[in-house]
Amino acid sequence: MFLSILIPVYKCDCRPLVRELHAILPQDGEIIVANDASTDPHTQETLKEITRENHCRVWDSPLNLGRAAIRNRLADMAQGEWLLFLDADLQLPSPHFLQQYLGQLTADVIYGGTQPPLSCPSPAVSLRYRYELRHHRSHPADVRMKHPYSSFATANFLIRASVFKEIHFNENIHRYGHEDTLFGIELKKKGASILHIHNPLIHMGMDTNEEFLRKTEEALLSLYDLEGLLKESSRLLLTCNKLRRWRLAWLVRAFHTIFGKTIRRNLCSHHPILALFNVYKMGFYLQQTKQQAPTQTATPS
Repeated sequence: MFLSILIPVYKCDCRPLVRELHAILPQDGEIIVANDASTDPHTQETLKEITRENHCRVWDSPLNLGRAAIRNRLADMAQGEWLLFLDADLQLPSPHFLQQYLGQLTADVIYGGTQPPLSCPSPAVSLRYRYELRHHRSHPADVRMKHPYSSFATANFLIRASVFKEIHFNENIHRYGHEDTLFGIELKKKGASILHIHNPLIHMGMDTNEEFLRKTEEALLSLYDLEGLLKESSRLLLTCNKLRRWRLAWLVRAFHTIFGKTIRRNLCSHHPILALFNVYKMGFYLQQTKQQAPTQTATPS
């Protein structure tokens, strides 16, 4: 088999994405959806519909495995020479999506990127929408290629099965976030080649402002757990370490102590000021990690 499309799902209706993919799926392709222990009736019902399509399979995990482990299980089940990993809340902007990938099989890993919808779906999700819009505009494929490994993300990428089997996602991360950063580091260590192309999918599953900020805070704590491994791969860590060397970290912590709650309220509101987002992340990281000891060490896969 040539291509396996792998979609992890947790409390998400992925039928629209699967329908779009199934309509353009090559004869020697398959779609595997892994349900990461979603027990709500709606998700269960939608997954039953997927199993009725030819070349489509659904695997139900009895336990919630998390973002890294569920992708590893999908790869273990896949039969294709190439593995296409996609998040469940994406939408195809063009029926030529697979052609774009299959016409550029010149590297071990090919990353297509994501983009937000054309307009903000709701003020309640405006923080994530504005953040993703800025990131999409400032990180086109040619810019990402300047730092191919640190620009890698998991939402929409194609990889040779033989390469993936040598690396896998690191399952020692127990908080939210940074499995993609670690995977990029491992790809670089192995000498795997990465090609960044313009083949984005539309991200439809926008978190509310409050939920996006909560996930960001959890990812910052995960970043602290992994600081030793990610110190050369994270802009925030590089900046924080400069502030520590210049003995200015206390000033950022003091600013966050005074204004952090006010900034957080703005970011959770329907009118978030995006410029405050990085300010909040820096203050949160330096303040929350001052006395905290790392809870885990993620050993290489």
